[in-house]
Amino acid sequence: MVVVLSLVFTILTVTLSKIHTPKPPDSLNQFISTLEQDIFSMQQHAITYQSVMSLVFNLDEHYYYIYGSSHVPTKIKRSYDPNISIEFSSITQPIQYNALGTLKNPGTLKVNYNNQSVKLIFPFGTGRFYVSEE
Repeated sequence: MVVVLSLVFTILTVTLSKIHTPKPPDSLNQFISTLEQDIFSMQQHAITYQSVMSLVFNLDEHYYYIYGSSHVPTKIKRSYDPNISIEFSSITQPIQYNALGTLKNPGTLKVNYNNQSVKLIFPFGTGRFYVSEE
């Protein structure tokens, strides 16, 4: 009886551990979420300190950084998955927010990851972007 219970317990333990194995994070969603949080921080800084804040992507080395004026060091530098590619559709670098927290240069950029493709749309007159799946 003890052997049968031990066997059942072992089988249940192995089965349950496979059921509850967490999925790895989705790199595209994680990238978009992190970028959104960084842009929010960038806007808050621009409004609080009444300064222009800029975001620049380094496409070759797969990171972006956020900085203020030339006298202010980089505020945020963030690497992203090398499998993510970014195409600038109608927006130019640097992406800048003015002291009111609104975009100086609205537009669209396309983000590709594996078989997924989304557009990040930065509309005129707002400080945020929204995501449109293709």
